[in-house]
Amino acid sequence: MPVSISDATNIVSVEVFIQYDTDVLTVFSAPDSPTSTTGTMSAGWSVQTNTELAGNLETLKIAMATDDLTSTGAQTLINVHFSVNDPAPLARVPDFSDLTLTHVLLNDGIPPNVKINGQITVIGTDGTLDSSPEQFIPRDTLTLTVVDADAILPAARAKTTLALPSPTSTTATWSTPRSPKTRR
Repeated sequence: MPVSISDATNIVSVEVFIQYDTDVLTVFSAPDSPTSTTGTMSAGWSVQTNTELAGNLETLKIAMATDDLTSTGAQTLINVHFSVNDPAPLARVPDFSDLTLTHVLLNDGIPPNVKINGQITVIGTDGTLDSSPEQFIPRDTLTLTVVDADAILPAARAKTTLALPSPTSTTATWSTPRSPKTRR
């Protein structure tokens, strides 16, 4: 995930603190680096990182400095590496984590900055489709059931059934149990 700046002119030091939800994301840790400077304005800069945990919110603290004034204009400061926390093997669930810039300091406060927060949205795994009967004869009623195992819903809500009538019937049924979505 790139962390960007709209004007890098005369920037020689940066502090950025990014807060995220540890129920959804994990920042890379040793031996992998939580950040990368490859292809960014901070390539060749001294970069230090640390994390601080408070409940399920963790803050990645990044401090970087250089003595080189070659960057100007809009730039990517640094790239941050996150992985998605899957609750079970191959069972990714739809969720999100706000990415909040809790602290940004450019040089010693000059120039001032405007923080723009972000969000990472996790999309779940595709559902499965079952039919009954397995072999369909046009005069029979066909029932299709879609099961969305990764939905953040009660078990009954994660299943939708569509019954297609036989040519001699005039009624089709569609059922999806209704209940409000809750998040954690």
